Amino acid sequence: IPPTSNKVERFLSVARTTFAQERNSPQPATLETTLFLRENADFWDVSTVDRVN
Repeated sequence: IPPTSNKVERFLSVARTTFAQERNSPQPATLETTLFLRENADFWDVSTVDRVN
């Protein structure tokens, strides 16, 4: 089990990468949704998204 600080550092790294990709200042909700989906990618796939739409 990795220490909690590693999880936080990894999340912040993903956040920095995501924010850098969204160069046109994303809305906070958009950034939050993107980070949520990236961090929980193991729990969903294309068919899940298709069912929701």
